[in-house]
Amino acid sequence: MTSITKTINPHAAQPASLLALIKSLWRNRQLIRQMTKRDVIGRYKDSVMGMAWSFFNPIFMLLVYTFVFSEVFKSRWGDIADSDSRTQFAIVLFVGMIILSLFSEAVNRAPRVIVSNVNYVKKVIFPLEILPVIAMGAALFHSMISLFVLAVAIFRAPRFTLKISRCFDQRHIGILIPMHQGKKLPTFQWFLS
Repeated sequence: MTSITKTINPHAAQPASLLALIKSLWRNRQLIRQMTKRDVIGRYKDSVMGMAWSFFNPIFMLLVYTFVFSEVFKSRWGDIADSDSRTQFAIVLFVGMIILSLFSEAVNRAPRVIVSNVNYVKKVIFPLEILPVIAMGAALFHSMISLFVLAVAIFRAPRFTLKISRCFDQRHIGILIPMHQGKKLPTFQWFLS
């Protein structure tokens, strides 16, 4: 009984090492999974199409951006024929939109992650270190939906030659997740809040 009281005592000194953080995330993995699911489902709770918006939103954004940049601004991608250029331009634009949406969702939610969950912070003994992980999990879910749309677009595109490994280089995605979690760049999250 004393060991249980010791682990949930809010007044006890909590370890602040990276290993303690990883152990806490592992212990609370089921809670992280449930709260991430609740966050994703709660976003589309009262909408007409429900979870289908997570699929249609990137498609609509892709259509609007492709029209604006390829028709209005007359942007082109490489020295390829006009119809092929539009298709490749749309796919390259969509890759950039996926990375930008992941980054922007992480940056926009970082200052509000604790303020929006005030009941967990004040009224319940709750592992606060999982809140940024939950927010990042929801952002990664939406990015995975967009990646599925991208995969369908690439397989349907004629003669598409862009290497995906160039677009989703580990340096691009690898810097976004630590920036959101505040591990490699702790001042970045402090600056946002």
